[in-house]
Amino acid sequence: MWWMKRLRSLIGGSGSLSGRSRLITLPVRTSRAAATMCSGVTRLKEPTWSSRPQTSQAWRSSLPSSRVGRFSKAGVPVAGGIAASSPVAAVLVRRPHDSRASRRPGGREQRPRTDRAPGAPYHRAMPGESSGRGSENAGGGGRSPGAVLPLVAGSVLLSTMDASIINIALPTLASEFNTTLDGVVWTLLIFVLLGTGLALPFGRLGDLYGRKRFYVGGNAIIGLGLLAAGTAPSLPALVAARGLQAVGNAMVVSNGNAIVTAAVPPHRRGQALGIVGGTVGFGLASGPVLGGVLIELFDWRAIFLARLPLSITLTLLLFLVLRDTSSEGRDRGLDIPGSLLLFGSLGSLTLAVNRGHAWGWASPWIIGLFVLGALLMPLFVWIERRAASPVVSLELLRIRAFSGSVGAAILYFWGFGAVLVLMPFYLVGARGFSTLEAGAILAAQPLTLFVFAPLTGRLADRFGPSLLVPLGLAAASLGTALLALVDSGTSVPDIAARMSLIGLGMALFQSPNNSTIMGSVPVQRLGMASAAIVTARRIGQAGGIAVSGAVFTAFAGANLVAAAEGSPLHALAIIDGLQAGLLLSAAVVASAIAVNWRWGSD
Repeated sequence: MWWMKRLRSLIGGSGSLSGRSRLITLPVRTSRAAATMCSGVTRLKEPTWSSRPQTSQAWRSSLPSSRVGRFSKAGVPVAGGIAASSPVAAVLVRRPHDSRASRRPGGREQRPRTDRAPGAPYHRAMPGESSGRGSENAGGGGRSPGAVLPLVAGSVLLSTMDASIINIALPTLASEFNTTLDGVVWTLLIFVLLGTGLALPFGRLGDLYGRKRFYVGGNAIIGLGLLAAGTAPSLPALVAARGLQAVGNAMVVSNGNAIVTAAVPPHRRGQALGIVGGTVGFGLASGPVLGGVLIELFDWRAIFLARLPLSITLTLLLFLVLRDTSSEGRDRGLDIPGSLLLFGSLGSLTLAVNRGHAWGWASPWIIGLFVLGALLMPLFVWIERRAASPVVSLELLRIRAFSGSVGAAILYFWGFGAVLVLMPFYLVGARGFSTLEAGAILAAQPLTLFVFAPLTGRLADRFGPSLLVPLGLAAASLGTALLALVDSGTSVPDIAARMSLIGLGMALFQSPNNSTIMGSVPVQRLGMASAAIVTARRIGQAGGIAVSGAVFTAFAGANLVAAAEGSPLHALAIIDGLQAGLLLSAAVVASAIAVNWRWGSD
């Protein structure tokens, strides 16, 4: 037949041939059926003739190792070489989806993974990465997975306390160091600036060099910061110690969700992340209360030194339990220029937002910081598109589940930031509650989150996030709108109930949304995804604080300045500003429903 003549001409006719092992690449021309089977380009092997015919295994072993894959004859897998009776005897066909990553050590085919949580998006691996997921305990799980979750939750509790416990101590610190409130507020600002700017770089470093070393190291640095802060002889020393705590905090929060995701199977991921999210709420709520008790019983140094034993204990236990993953990263090296640009952009914007009210939103410093942050961000994106090992893989933004869920988180925490900044003005300035009483009323929101977050995480594992996320956003938007309707006669239980509705909405939204984010990325990018959750929360809160503060000033500014503090006109001005700011924030949170519906799932 003609195809046998063609094959004979390719291998040089009969007789003894040289044992060359090169591959000849030719287009398929045998027949329409063969062309359909081979799908484009085939590879032909020149065999080595001898007095004894080669076995199929010997034929296979003569191929270069880089060319060995799963081959098929007419669409049927072939275990060894090529059947001699095949119509296209020398045609080796690699199946299009072939990859060594998809073969188990025993040589059997691995079926596509189906152990994802119900309703969760299917993962698409990045180029050069495995499509494995955190359920395989790769990327930062522990020797004892059951011990990982409580230890990470305890570490998160300690870290979130660092962010909130200092607030109640600011007046005491101003008196202790004989300075103004604007001076001691830098103990809070340095923590926010470094924590926001360093989260994504530390998440990436955890992906590259192992999450254990950064998580354990972060807890150790927090302990050193607590010791330095508790023994600080001056305000600059205290600010430096708080900066040290911020570095450790960024290392912890950027890798915590990644470690939990790697330690639990997919069908329990939502519940585990819900426990971590609930711990965040409990830490934020308990920080001011614990700080007030410690200052009342001892002095301001106790808010740092009292937590030092817990920090040391957690560091030792985490070192013993967590598994070292330093060998799992493929590429090495951090994009230093991109990290600096990201830190400069986020740091400038965060500082402008936090100091806009004190320095004046129209001051040259604030305007300059906003302009600097806006200019550095496009430059950062340009650098990342060309970096070999980017801080933020822009490929992740092409995953709809990831980008949509991160966008919804930014919009949600925008509204939450507005509640955080405006409600204290209402409770203290318009209603006359003390700072401690106002903190107790506001604690209704994070305590509700602490109670319901694990439950909503279990619901997300069972039913998927597609219903819970928009339901949570709707509840949070409704609660924010109801808070905008308070007046000078609203009862405390009524205010607490509206705050609890926001907390319930946060529980319904946060656990499933975080689970979607962590489940949509490769194992090699879990740290990056975990840091993205933290960064989205802080960017959203910063934006909400800035815009709602500006709206509050616009609606209440003139009457607020003209009226005497404590007068009915002063209270009315605060309520007018509160209503305008919270109604806008409720609309922003509601818009997150559309973002989640359009981009939040695959």
